[in-house]
Amino acid sequence: VTVVILSSFCTSVLVAVVLSKRKKKKQEDEVVKTPISTTTYIKNHSTPVAKLGHPPVSPGIFETTARKMLRGKNRKEKLRMIVKGQCTEVVQIKEKATTATPTKKQERVDLLVHNLSHSDVILCLGNENEEVLARPRFSKFAKTCKEVLQACSHEPVLAQTSRRELSQPAYPVVKSKMQTSPDFISDDDDKSFNSIDEGLDYEAGDSIMPAGMRLDTTRVQPWSAERVQEELKVRRGDVKPLLNNQEKYLSPRSIYLPLVAVVVRAWLTEICKPNSKRVVLLVTGTGTPRDESGVEDPRGNSTKAAADLAELMIKYGFRGIHQVVKLHSESNIFRYDENISFVRHELEPAIARIRSAVVCNQGNAPWAERFCVAVSSCDGAPARVATIQRSLRIYRPTGVHVWQPKTFWEHRVLSTDDVEVLPFEATETFPAQPSSILVQGSDLYRLVEATRSRAAHFHHVVMSDMNNDLATFWHRKSRRIVLAVLLVKKFENDSGIFYSGTNMEVSMPTGSLCAERNAIGSALADDLGLMRHHLKLLAVLGLHLPPDRGGAATVIASTSEGGLESTGTSPASSPRAASLSEHYLQSLEQEVQTGLRATSSDNDMRRHVVKSYPKINLNDTTTPSATSRVYEVHQQDFNPLKPCGSCAEWLKKIAAVNPDFAVVTFTDASCRGYYVESAALF
Repeated sequence: VTVVILSSFCTSVLVAVVLSKRKKKKQEDEVVKTPISTTTYIKNHSTPVAKLGHPPVSPGIFETTARKMLRGKNRKEKLRMIVKGQCTEVVQIKEKATTATPTKKQERVDLLVHNLSHSDVILCLGNENEEVLARPRFSKFAKTCKEVLQACSHEPVLAQTSRRELSQPAYPVVKSKMQTSPDFISDDDDKSFNSIDEGLDYEAGDSIMPAGMRLDTTRVQPWSAERVQEELKVRRGDVKPLLNNQEKYLSPRSIYLPLVAVVVRAWLTEICKPNSKRVVLLVTGTGTPRDESGVEDPRGNSTKAAADLAELMIKYGFRGIHQVVKLHSESNIFRYDENISFVRHELEPAIARIRSAVVCNQGNAPWAERFCVAVSSCDGAPARVATIQRSLRIYRPTGVHVWQPKTFWEHRVLSTDDVEVLPFEATETFPAQPSSILVQGSDLYRLVEATRSRAAHFHHVVMSDMNNDLATFWHRKSRRIVLAVLLVKKFENDSGIFYSGTNMEVSMPTGSLCAERNAIGSALADDLGLMRHHLKLLAVLGLHLPPDRGGAATVIASTSEGGLESTGTSPASSPRAASLSEHYLQSLEQEVQTGLRATSSDNDMRRHVVKSYPKINLNDTTTPSATSRVYEVHQQDFNPLKPCGSCAEWLKKIAAVNPDFAVVTFTDASCRGYYVESAALF
C-alpha cells in the first residue's frame, strides 16, 4: 500500500511539473509570436521611447533572443511588461532584429578601360626663365617614367581647359567660358578614393582641371641639354631655346597625362551614375623593337611605370573613383596573336572578377543593367586597341574617343571638345538617328509613319471600350505586344505595299508566333509569287499590356530637353490614324497627371543618344558636325527590340540573296529615334 501511495504521489507530481512547463512554454510562444507595436513604453514613464518608422517585427526574427530573456530573473514581471508593451529590453530586441536584416541595395559599377600608350606621357622641364615640353623616346620610355615616379609628389598640376570652334574648318582652340569642373580635388580636400562628389570652385577666369602631377625637384637630378636631346623628343616650338642654352641644365618640374585627364573627366561627367562604384582599369604592355641589336634594353619601351603615374593622378586629382586596377602584359603589343592571348587569359578574367562582385550582390537581378563598361580610344598599337574593343563587345561598352590627342602638346591646354562619348551602337556604326530628319516620301519615312499608324490603332483598341482578347487570350503569357511592319516592293519605281503583324502567345507548349514571321507570312499569303528580293525593310516596335488597366497599353513616358515628348504620332495622310493618335495622347496626359510616371527616379530611366549625320559637301570648306540629342526612356520600355533567334534565322536566309534587306528598330515606343541594321548581321 505504501509503495502504491508513493508511486501515485510521484506520478502526480511529475504530471504537474510537465503541465507547468507546457503552460510556461505556451505563454512564451504567445509572447514571442505576437508582433510588437511600433511604439514601446518604459515602465512608469508616460512618453514613448521612440516611434520606430518600420512595421511590426515578425515573430521568427527575435524569437530566440526573447526566449533567453524570459528565462532570466523576474520572469513573470517581464512577461507582464511584454504583454503590456512596457519592457525596455523589447525595444533593444526589436531594434537589433530590424537592423540585422537590411535590404540589399542594388549597386551599379562603372568600369573604364584605358590602354596607356607613349602618347599619354609628357614631361615638363625648365628653370626660372623657361620651360620645355618633351616626350620620352621609344626605348627610353620606361627609364624616364621610373625616374619621374620616384620624384612624384602628391600635388596635382592644374591646366586650363578650352573649347573648339567646331563651325570653322580647322577647329581652332578658343578661350573657355565654362565653369570649373566638379570632378577634381583641391589641396584642402580628402585625397582618397572614397572622396565625396561635391565640386570645388576655383577663383580663376578659365576652367581648370588636373592634367598631371608636380615633381619634387630635390629628389630628381637636373638634365643637361645634351641628355634632353638624346632621351626626349622636344616639342617643335621649344627646340630653338634649348639649342641656344647648351650649357644650362633643366630640372623636371612636372609630368602631364593629358589623355588620361580628359578621358576620366568625360567618363565621370557623362557616363557614370550618381552613387555608383567607379573602377578604372589601366592596360599597359611592352613592344618588341624593330632592331634589338641597337637597343640597350629591349623592354625599355614598357608603359608599366606610366600606369603608376596615372594612378597617382587619378587618386589625388579626381573625386569619387573607388579603385584603380593595373594590368600589364609582357607580350608583344604589335602582334595580333599575342594580343589575343593577353585578352583571353588576362584582360577578360580581370573584368570577370569585377563583374562577379556585381552578379553575387544582385541575386536574380539583370547584371547588365548594373555593370556598365566604357572603353577609351586614344592612341596605341592598332592590334592592341582592336583586340581590346572586340573582346568587350559582350558588355556593349560606351566609347570614349579622343579625336585630337595632341591638343595639350601643341597648345598646352586641355580641350573638352576633343572627347566624343559614343554609345555602343555608334561605335558599331549603327547609331540611333532622329526620325525627324527622314526625307518625306522615302522608304524609311513611310515605314516609320506606317509603324506609328499601327501603334496608334493599337492604342485606340486597348484604351477604348471596344471588346478585345489581347490581354485575356492573344498575349496572356508575357503581356508584351510586338508590332512588325514589312515593306514589299516588286519593282524599283513601285511605292510598295506594307504588311503588318503582331506576336501571339496563346499556349506555352506550342511556343509564340513572332511578329516578324507573322508579317512575312501575311505577305506571302497575299501574294504567292513573292520572292525574297522583294522584301526591303522590316520595322519592329515593342509595347506593353499592364495588368492594372485590364488590357490597356502602356507606353512609358520619355523626356528630353523639352520635357514630355509627344508619342504615337501618326501619318498626316491618314485622318483616322491622326484621330487615334490624338486620343492616345490625351489618355497619356491623363496618366501623367495621375502620377504614374512622375514618381520615376533616375535609376528607372535610361539614355538614348540620337545623332543626325549630315552629308559632307566636298565644295564647302566647313565640315558639318553631327548634332546630338539625348532622350530619356523608362526602363520598362523594352525598345529597341531585335529579332529573336528563330526570326534571325529567317532573316539571314532572306538576306543571303537580298543584301539590301534591313531591320529597323526604335529607341522608344514613340519612334523618336530609329536604328537600321542589315539583316545579314543577326
